[in-house]
Amino acid sequence: MFTKGQQMATGTRRQQQKAETQGLILDSARALFEVNGFQGTTIRAIAARAGVALGTVCAHFPNKESLLAAALAEDLEQIQNEFLTTLSKDSDPEEQLLHMIRAGYTFWGRRPALSRVLLKEIWFLEGPWAERVRHRDARALELFK
Repeated sequence: MFTKGQQMATGTRRQQQKAETQGLILDSARALFEVNGFQGTTIRAIAARAGVALGTVCAHFPNKESLLAAALAEDLEQIQNEFLTTLSKDSDPEEQLLHMIRAGYTFWGRRPALSRVLLKEIWFLEGPWAERVRHRDARALELFK
């Protein structure tokens, strides 16, 4: 029989394993999307590269579009945080907008193949990863109200 502390440690270990698996899947998705493009990459190929079962990928991400959004969400959030911390609140709105555009182009320039696909697909994405990406954009636009 497990003590309460042992059960919590097991739960924590399970959560850590899930996060590591999700990381492997996302790394595989990024790599394959960049090499093969979005259309040329299958979820089956992502699973094989990550070393997990196809069902494991589907348990973490309901579709390929959510994989794309998740693969870029952290990078997008990092760029936005850099943008927000370096933005001068005292500058005029035009300079603030140019600062935001520069940050965006910096991101898009890091992964042009993935960025093209994300820009094309982002308006039609559904699910929590898509909401996370769109929320990031809405948060940035709030500055110009």
